[in-house]
Amino acid sequence: EYDILRSCYDFLLQVQSRVRIVHNRSLDDIPALPDEVEKLARRLGFEGTPNGRAAPRLLEELEKHTARTRRIFLQLLDRERN
Repeated sequence: EYDILRSCYDFLLQVQSRVRIVHNRSLDDIPALPDEVEKLARRLGFEGTPNGRAAPRLLEELEKHTARTRRIFLQLLDRERN
């Protein structure tokens, strides 16, 4: 669990850092505009899909990491309740 959470944390921290760099201000949210998400994905090193877009790969990876973190967090809470 520690290794998974650490990996997710590192990825999410890197995304947060790039969001702040792209917008030159303290932001923690993924941009709403597709072109901004594309810029963010490319800054994070994601390659384009067959249609040339990198944003879908970033969003897929982001969902994977947040889902894993949420699952472990809920499991830990459930263990604490019992």
